[in-house]
Amino acid sequence: MKEVRRFDKRVKFGLIILLSLGLNVSCGKKNKVNTATLNPSSNNTNSYSPVNASNVNLQQIKSQISCRNGVSRVSDIAFTATGGSFTGNSYKLTGTFSPGSINGNISNNYVGTNVLGDIIIVQKMINGSNVVGYNVILSLCEYNPLIVSGRSLSNFRTTGIVLNDDVKCGYGSISSAYTELDAAQYQYYQTAVVKTTFSPLSCNNGQL
Repeated sequence: MKEVRRFDKRVKFGLIILLSLGLNVSCGKKNKVNTATLNPSSNNTNSYSPVNASNVNLQQIKSQISCRNGVSRVSDIAFTATGGSFTGNSYKLTGTFSPGSINGNISNNYVGTNVLGDIIIVQKMINGSNVVGYNVILSLCEYNPLIVSGRSLSNFRTTGIVLNDDVKCGYGSISSAYTELDAAQYQYYQTAVVKTTFSPLSCNNGQL
């Protein structure tokens, strides 16, 4: 199985930002593609306008975050989880994730992105005062041949998605997230593991 790493690491404001793409191919059974990172906010020239925390939707976020190099997005995918645990002032979403989404009322949204323009939105779903689960929606940019239309992505898993209720941008933020997806065999490409990191995005109310 191929193992593909897509990393994102924030750097301090004001520093020169570098992007390097490294392709390391071994002679064994595993290949690795390592992508170094830029500050996620460098992906766009515009800041992000605040929106209502309970009404934010993926189209609003997509209108403000473009995929790097003008590539297209593949179809959005969604998964659900029942919950996680508190870590300090943040909530860490963990556990088993199932395909699909939960219907209900959205209590809050949490948004994250990365240098490639990928977007993750976590929706906290409630029924009355009870939390019934969390929807995790991914909008990934094409990364040929790993992520392309027609290549199935499944089996979402994570070491934890850290949710923060700080709403400087008008919605909650994803402080950090490391995720994996299985990419199915596609044409003559083997199955692969897509590894992605996410961090908060910027807004015109300040840097998260």
